Amino acid sequence: MQNKFFYFIVAIAVLINRLNMPSVTVGVDGTLFRHHEKFKKNLTRTLSRLVLRTVSLNEINFIQNFF
Repeated sequence: MQNKFFYFIVAIAVLINRLNMPSVTVGVDGTLFRHHEKFKKNLTRTLSRLVLRTVSLNEINFIQNFF
């Protein structure tokens, strides 16, 4: 599970870095937050290490399922 999480974070970090915008808000499906207690903390910590210093991560929100 740890490797899948890391690949997910790396993919998000690459996209954020390629956007070349001064600030970014990340939205994640709500089931990840519900089933993995430390997901938000790990996501924030890892993204802060991988995203360029010129980008400000505004917040990380979860998105409710519409199904």
